[in-house]
Amino acid sequence: MVGAAVTLGTALSTGFDRAQRAANAPDLTARFDLIERPEAVARLSGLANVRSQSFRLVIRRVGMVTFDRTGGEPRFKRAEVNGLEPGRESDGLAIVAGRPLSGRPGEAVIERGLADDWGVGPGARIGLGSERGAWSGTVVGVSVEPDIVAFPLASEPRIYIGYDEARTQLLESFGQRQPVNVAYLRVVNPARLPETLVQARTASFGLTGTTFATRSATRAIVNEAGGLVVALLGAFAVIALIASAAMLASTGHARVTRDLPTIGALRSIGFTPLGLARSYATEAMIAATPAVALGLVIGALLVAGPTDKLLRALNELAPSSPIGLPHLAAFGLVILLAALAAGWPALAATRQPVASSLAGATRTRPRQTMIAARPMALGARLALRRPGRFLVSVLAVAAALATVLLLLAVGRFLLTAQREPAALGERYSLLVEGGEEVAQIVRATPGVAAAATRYQARALDVFELQEPIRIVAFGPGKERVFAGRPLLSGRRAVAAGETEVGAGLAQSLGLGLGGRLIAQLEGGREIRLKVTGIVQELSQDGRVAYTDLPTLLAARPDLPADTAVRTDSGVAASTVRDALAQQGLDVFNNTGIAPSGAPFLTTIVALLRVVAVLNGLVCAALVFLALVVLARERSETIGVLRTSGGSRRDVWALLFGAAAALVTVGVVVAYLLERFVFAPTLSSMVERYGILALTPAWVDVAVVAVAAVGIAAVTAFITARRYSRRQVVELLRVA
Repeated sequence: MVGAAVTLGTALSTGFDRAQRAANAPDLTARFDLIERPEAVARLSGLANVRSQSFRLVIRRVGMVTFDRTGGEPRFKRAEVNGLEPGRESDGLAIVAGRPLSGRPGEAVIERGLADDWGVGPGARIGLGSERGAWSGTVVGVSVEPDIVAFPLASEPRIYIGYDEARTQLLESFGQRQPVNVAYLRVVNPARLPETLVQARTASFGLTGTTFATRSATRAIVNEAGGLVVALLGAFAVIALIASAAMLASTGHARVTRDLPTIGALRSIGFTPLGLARSYATEAMIAATPAVALGLVIGALLVAGPTDKLLRALNELAPSSPIGLPHLAAFGLVILLAALAAGWPALAATRQPVASSLAGATRTRPRQTMIAARPMALGARLALRRPGRFLVSVLAVAAALATVLLLLAVGRFLLTAQREPAALGERYSLLVEGGEEVAQIVRATPGVAAAATRYQARALDVFELQEPIRIVAFGPGKERVFAGRPLLSGRRAVAAGETEVGAGLAQSLGLGLGGRLIAQLEGGREIRLKVTGIVQELSQDGRVAYTDLPTLLAARPDLPADTAVRTDSGVAASTVRDALAQQGLDVFNNTGIAPSGAPFLTTIVALLRVVAVLNGLVCAALVFLALVVLARERSETIGVLRTSGGSRRDVWALLFGAAAALVTVGVVVAYLLERFVFAPTLSSMVERYGILALTPAWVDVAVVAVAAVGIAAVTAFITARRYSRRQVVELLRVA
């Protein structure tokens, strides 16, 4: 569990920074409408604190076709083409396969998301086409650019070719000799970046379509794709570490309580309390060293694959090795915990009178009739005869089972939020490209219950330009397709210029009820909105604001529209989608809390399953440990059972009774622990998304309970098999 948690937490928390370093990402990115390169240079050269600058030509919605090296079927897609300046062919890119552009014509670098999704790489042929002309060449490299999520989470894959080829063969003629629309700036002193940003905004006066993004803003944009999921996984890793520490402490305590007679005997012959504690701690460290090392490696390797897949979807880089310095630190910490878990209870046990400790060596043999008649009930009684030890074992097992319940609750919550948008205020399952004219066509399509235009504008916080914001407004008919996000505080926005903001946005910008949201829209215009309500928003990392349509269009008149489509009850969304596509409309699924919906969540589910299996194994180990301790202490009881005619099945029944008592109470405690401790803790750790429904469903509790009983049966069988083979005389020997 520790190996999995450390691998998961470390990779997710450092993947973005690792990719930024590998790509030598800029400190500040400026995007604007096409202008001549000399003009861009003149405007930006006067900026203080700028160490270097480079430019790109970005052309969107270019037709693309690829052929793999084996001559397979061609595949088609619209793409974004980046023309890179000579000498800056790897600027802002981390090459992960092949090589960067060399400056020779006919070369292309593709993004890793496209290479993974389409199965193409260096050596594949690629063709590009626009209204101006066409280009063809060979893929020479695969890259990661960590300023946006990867395809297919991003709707268009990125293709990188030489600047001159992009300009002369793909760009429509605007009478410009050296057009550019993106500038990368690297500063001398990052601490002075805010001042540089203010100066850059002044220098860009007169340009159209101008937006700026710092590294912080880029991180926020990437987090929009899976911020909730990544936050949940990161918080879960912390909880798993805490649960692991609790389990380790409980096993150490169980071992010491089992050895109370031994401790009493050693004290009687002169061992000091500190000497005994050091002895137990040293022995625990020696025994734990190989086990901890093996466990860390196995846990890391098990989650490394799914974690890498998640990072690839976010255009981030995994660590070069699944085992690193954090694992070494975890190794030392767990060894220390093992020593404390053994030494501290041993020190506490030495405070008891020696006679009291030695009394633990006595055994009480039950009546033979009781053993033969009800071995399962006897096993439960034997487990309960040591209430302190039983409680410690229950807490350890409950921690493992509660972690499994939390995993199931997280998975169910994510799938519910993805599959049932109505639970989050959305009633539409499809989006169609186009405004009111398209909406009229959609409404007349069989199977459509309601349709309304939907506008979405990208913006940045006007003060620091580091917080990306999505501002959403619906046209007439909004109530039939969008009921509004669940309200956390305040009231609904009803008047012009009012807004409901996501809790994540309110937290990021320090917005409160009655405050003002001031944002810079793409194109440079500002919009000012009064905050009347704070809502639960799970998509776009919670950075979403909802306002009225006239206010949004007044600030951005040229904003394109989509049409939100709600299907009739009982009509499949796929049926309506096909009917709309046959009319020549561009139709997209409402993907809920994550772009591309199911494919992204499939990766998350794979991670959850791996960690759930690990927790199941931990639970089995804890139950097995408890049975071994019980069987060793009550070995003469097993001997009496066998002398009175008990079979191997009776021995199993005795041990199963003890294990069943343990897991039964453990399941109950696990449910309470998950509902009242783990779930609230996890929800508070991701508070920017509001209150999350992470209470386990009863079907999940039932599944965990059945699995726990199965674990009890299997571990009892293994232990019974061992003690059924031992000689009766050996079992009856009193320690």
